[in-house]
Amino acid sequence: ARPRPLAAAAKAPGAGADKVARPGRPRAPGAGPRNPGSKRP
Repeated sequence: ARPRPLAAAAKAPGAGADKVARPGRPRAPGAGPRNPGSKRP
């Protein structure tokens, strides 16, 4: 039923996975789950 169970977790940096994967690129203030902050604050 779920071909890619980790697909949702990989695309949701709001869970804290973004900070672990990219420590040098913190989330911008006001950034949502779809916007890790790399695009615009």
